[in-house]
Amino acid sequence: MDNDGALSIRTSSAVKGEVHTPDDRAILRVSMIEATDDSYLFATSRPAMSLFCLMMERFQFAYGWLTQWSKTVMYVVGPIPPNTPARMSMPSITNKPSISPFKITFHPVPVVTGRLSFLNTDIDNANATYELLRDLINNFAVPKFHTHTPITLLRKIVNQNIVSKARARLCLQPIQQPQARHLDSLISTLVHRTLRFKYHPSPDILFLPINLHGFGFSSIERINDSIAIDGLGRDLNHQVLAYRQMARITLADWTCKLNKCIHPFHDSGFNASTSHKHGILPRAWITAHDAMRTLQPRLSLLPTDLSYIYQGDTHIKHITSILDSHGFPSVSGHGLRSLTAHDCSVLSEFGSWSVGSHSSFSFRPAFPRPASIPPASVAALHWTAVTAVLPSLARVVAALPAPDVLLPRALRRQHAENAIRITFATQGLQAATYGDNPALDWASDGSMVPAAAARHQRRSVTAAVTGPRSAVFILPGRASSILHGEVFAQIAAFTVAERETAARLFSDHLLTTKLLDRYTSRAEAEPRVRRMNGRAYYRWLFTLAEEHARGLRAEYTRGHCDADDAPSALNRSADHFATKAQTLSHFLPAAPVPTFTMDDYAFYTPEDGWIESSISTFFAHHRDRQTAGALSIGRSGRMTTFQYSDSRPEYPYTRAFSAYSAAVQLYARSGQLPTASVLADRNRTGAIIPRLCREGCVAIEDDYHVFVHCPQYAPYRREAGSDLARRFARRVPNGMPQDDVDQLLAAATVFYHQSAGVWPTGHSAYYLGHTPRLDSLLPRAVFQSGERHRTAVFHGQCDWHYASIRLAGRIWGAFQRRAAARDSHA
Repeated sequence: MDNDGALSIRTSSAVKGEVHTPDDRAILRVSMIEATDDSYLFATSRPAMSLFCLMMERFQFAYGWLTQWSKTVMYVVGPIPPNTPARMSMPSITNKPSISPFKITFHPVPVVTGRLSFLNTDIDNANATYELLRDLINNFAVPKFHTHTPITLLRKIVNQNIVSKARARLCLQPIQQPQARHLDSLISTLVHRTLRFKYHPSPDILFLPINLHGFGFSSIERINDSIAIDGLGRDLNHQVLAYRQMARITLADWTCKLNKCIHPFHDSGFNASTSHKHGILPRAWITAHDAMRTLQPRLSLLPTDLSYIYQGDTHIKHITSILDSHGFPSVSGHGLRSLTAHDCSVLSEFGSWSVGSHSSFSFRPAFPRPASIPPASVAALHWTAVTAVLPSLARVVAALPAPDVLLPRALRRQHAENAIRITFATQGLQAATYGDNPALDWASDGSMVPAAAARHQRRSVTAAVTGPRSAVFILPGRASSILHGEVFAQIAAFTVAERETAARLFSDHLLTTKLLDRYTSRAEAEPRVRRMNGRAYYRWLFTLAEEHARGLRAEYTRGHCDADDAPSALNRSADHFATKAQTLSHFLPAAPVPTFTMDDYAFYTPEDGWIESSISTFFAHHRDRQTAGALSIGRSGRMTTFQYSDSRPEYPYTRAFSAYSAAVQLYARSGQLPTASVLADRNRTGAIIPRLCREGCVAIEDDYHVFVHCPQYAPYRREAGSDLARRFARRVPNGMPQDDVDQLLAAATVFYHQSAGVWPTGHSAYYLGHTPRLDSLLPRAVFQSGERHRTAVFHGQCDWHYASIRLAGRIWGAFQRRAAARDSHA
């Protein structure tokens, strides 16, 4: 804080005079914050606030703006001064006829202590947001209809009237994870009360996506965590300097003041929860930290430029704290203070780095010691102790996900482009030709297998360039996609092409060629690519394209075209290299990862590598799979899905007008249908409730017995089996052997029956919405292509699913009617 009363923000290390990271040199002076019709003036004293207020009043009066004093409030945060009045007077101009506006008029304003409110939101007050959303859900009235509200309509009502409002509020102020989880439970209770079943369903199943055997309701907990994580990354990389500095000052204090110089968003920084540090750290960041540390795979947020350590521009206390946290011998605080007193406080004064092959780093202590340290002094002993442990820093660096982030960005780019040139020189692929002449132009293409891989699936992405020279690369990491392959192929072409020789680069990737045609420099393209997937590759590409102002020029050409012109021929050649290289992917050189053009902080997992796609979508996808995996363990196998088909139609869960079958599925998968067995387990009255089937069967009445064995509902099963068999008969392709047709129709006729030949476990699970895989019942040989075979299998599995849930709904409806009739006669 400066003497003039202005609010200046620095890190705790900067206040001590220690520079641990470059962010410790930042000083953020905050005078005013404004958004829409809300604004704040900041000051560290009452006289300074009065002065700033008067100056701002005079400034805005010149533009015809006036303050609404009836809405003005003074907030006091931090240590509250004793005897703080309930109201204070603030100076302003005089806005009255025939009176000089320079005459000062004082307006009394109320004083609020201990909190801030901006845009109708309490700043860093998760409790206020939680209470508002809790009341919204508790007071929400589901519209009444002449019949029971179907679960499909409930889903739309909840998403449009509750979740949409919650998302807007959470964007302004995320809440704690337990609070968000409770809001999900309240929504589940609202759905349960509307459906009018006896026992409460599982909220986890309600909020799972349909493709993971859930019901597709939007989860406030997922939304809250995604907003917090996305906001964390956006703050640290914000395009507005003030926002970015504030976020990095906060992170620097968290790292060095609260976490012993350990980065809190990676590895050991996740060992402990930070949920108890409210009031010390932003609540949104605490939520993001807890969400990232509990995600599988664990999600890290890492700095992509640690060159200040390579250059030695960091305090020795920062380095020894890092070494101490990794189990290396520690250096006493007294010893570090002794060395600082002798002007030895920066890493560069203790030695320097050397870089070997494959970015292997080693630290060489300085010799001899500085002249400022007397030979026979205590400081000399401490110098020896520090220099003895510093070589261990190389082992810490080697354990980083990308050790080359220690190098300056320009040097990393130079190494990456040299690696590309070496690959072209040593790979030995044939150069492209057109007719009998060598090609003077270039072509690029990418390939990905499988072509439509999900986020959690491994994939092989290759990038190929052909022309005067040819090369193929493979892109590492599960986060790579065909987009990365296409863009990197163009990067490789721009890297090796002559910069003063005019040539063309043909690509069938329309987006990239359009961007290169529209933007002539990286700075000009930055606002367009700032939030795009693959932005690091695009920044590298635009930098190279700018350097090729008179050289290579990208042009679009149609892909997979049979034309005989040079662009099409070159594109076919590039496509051939990219596609055929998939069979030799383990022998291909890895494409350099452009950490030198990444955001200053980027998300990372060991399985995916660096992630530049939507982090909200990434988090939701993996959290849903993590929840589904937890649900698949135990619970009598109701949510175990890996041995069944993953083809589930969405219509009965999202758009069906009468969705009783879907409601039955929710409670069946939750194990909450009130059969005699469940009623006995939930009995708390002390009375003996028999578990035998109430239809007279000599068997325990549980879900399996009611839906699979009970003879009371056998006519329903036979009717459903005959209907499914008729549907399958209409889908049988011509030329299918009669034995296979008979086997298929026989399986469809008794789809509800337990059979080892149909159901993987030998036990029928149709009433849980599970469908066995039908690949063996529909042989591939009778279809003209693999695509038609996959389509036929998908349609067959959808028919099976429809028949299963409709039969389960029909049986349960009859079961409930008979139970109600028995109760009425009792």
